[in-house]
Amino acid sequence: AFGQILRTDDGGKTWTSLTGALTNPDSLHLNSIVRLENGTLAVVGERGTIWFSGDEGASWRMSEVGYDGHLYGVVQKGQGALLAFGFAGNIFRSTDDGQTWTKLDRVSEKSIVGGLAEEGKGLLLVTRNGQIVESDDAGMSFTLSRVTTGGTVASVLPNFIGSGKNLITVGHGGLSMTRLDRTGER
Repeated sequence: AFGQILRTDDGGKTWTSLTGALTNPDSLHLNSIVRLENGTLAVVGERGTIWFSGDEGASWRMSEVGYDGHLYGVVQKGQGALLAFGFAGNIFRSTDDGQTWTKLDRVSEKSIVGGLAEEGKGLLLVTRNGQIVESDDAGMSFTLSRVTTGGTVASVLPNFIGSGKNLITVGHGGLSMTRLDRTGER
C-alpha cells in the first residue's frame, strides 16, 4: 500500500525498505512483483505504471503503459513479449522490454488478476471471477475460454503444478485447482 516495498535476503528474518528506490512521488499502490525470464524484477501498480530493475532492486526504471487504471500483474512470453494486465480486463503488450506498450482488445470486462506462460506460444490470464483468457500467438490476441476456475480468484500461481496442466488459484474458499489437459481440452 502507498508505494511500500520491502526486500529480504535471508528468507524473511530481516527486511529492508526499498520504498525510496522507486520513482513514486504520489505513493501509488504497488500490486505485484515478478521476476522475468532474464532475471529482471518488474513491479506493477496504479496508473498503469511498471518499474523494472535489472540489478536486484538497487535501481529502477519506470514505464507507463498509457492507461490510468490499476495493473495487477505482468507475464513474459519468451524474450519477445511482455504482457501487463489489470482492472476491467485491460491488457497491454510490449516487444521492446517495456519501453513502449500497445493496448489490446478486451475480451472480458472483469479484472485480470494473474497469468502464466505455457510451453510453446500459449499464455493464460485469469480474471477475478475465474474466467480464463488465453492466447496462442504470444499475446498478440486473446480469446475467452469455455472453461472457468469455478470461483472468485484473488491470485494465480505462476506455474502449472504436477503432471499435465494443473492451474492453481487462490480466492474465496481457499485454493482451487483447474486441470487443463495436454490436448488443449479444458
